[in-house]
Amino acid sequence: MLDHGEFNYEKFRRSIFRLSHRLKVEQIRLEQTINEMKVYLRELYDKCESAFKFGQPLRAKMYADESVKVEELVRQLLHVQLIIERVLIRLETLKEAGKILSLLSPISEALKYAGAIISGVIPEASKRIDKMLSDIEPLLNITTNAIDKSETERILEEAKAAVEERIRTILPEPPKELYKLLEETG
Repeated sequence: MLDHGEFNYEKFRRSIFRLSHRLKVEQIRLEQTINEMKVYLRELYDKCESAFKFGQPLRAKMYADESVKVEELVRQLLHVQLIIERVLIRLETLKEAGKILSLLSPISEALKYAGAIISGVIPEASKRIDKMLSDIEPLLNITTNAIDKSETERILEEAKAAVEERIRTILPEPPKELYKLLEETG
């Protein structure tokens, strides 16, 4: 049996479990929001296409501009969702290997980054992530290890790389007229 000294391993595991649960709830909320935005995006594409068919290029441009903004919001939400997914994987590792406390710092840094990204899109989610970060602080105080920036960067890079792939698979295909309109209007 490992001697943890002042470290209460069961309390630590419970904290990790609670944090994981709250992150999973946040992930579900993000998934619901992304699904709603995908439906809205499909509607925008349809309206854009319809406006083209009825010879209303200004209306089509309005829908095209809105769809570009919605796509960017979806991209940001997917990025945050993937960061949370990566953090959950690391939390599971941390829960199973409690002595490897150095994983907490990169997790905290990744959540700070996710909170910053989402703060302008869904402020309530940012506040919930900030609350989770405040719950991580006591766990971080247990550790004396320096922040492992390479692990933080790895979490963020994994999420960034996965965003583009997921975007291609989940977003509806915009109408061909949208590309023409965007090229014409620069």
